[in-house]
Amino acid sequence: MTPLASAAFKGDVITLRHLVAEGYEIDEADENGYSALTYASHSGQTDAARVLLEAGADPTVRQSNDTFHTPLTIAAFRGHFAIVKLLVAYGADVDMYAGIWQVPAECYARRQGYHHISEYLEYHKKAKPKPGH
Repeated sequence: MTPLASAAFKGDVITLRHLVAEGYEIDEADENGYSALTYASHSGQTDAARVLLEAGADPTVRQSNDTFHTPLTIAAFRGHFAIVKLLVAYGADVDMYAGIWQVPAECYARRQGYHHISEYLEYHKKAKPKPGH
């Protein structure tokens, strides 16, 4: 785990701000393929996620292997509604297929019984144009 990821996972916003100011790569993945924002999303650290997003973290960051989760799919799966809303506000792609099941975040929330998160994500889906229009 990178120093930035460790601080994010613990919710240590003072250390996060210090590491960001020192120039640590915000979206750098660790040996598990996860960024600091993904760890903050996993552990429910809303303030840490906000610090990272305000510093320019990509709300839809993931590695090239598309079986990796995004911060949004992790937050939805774990029921961290405040982080889900924060990620969506910062432009997270609610339609992106990710994770081992290759489904959007809404499906992870629904499967785990977080229907309020599922409905929120359904509401924020991008309108798909109909064929021929």
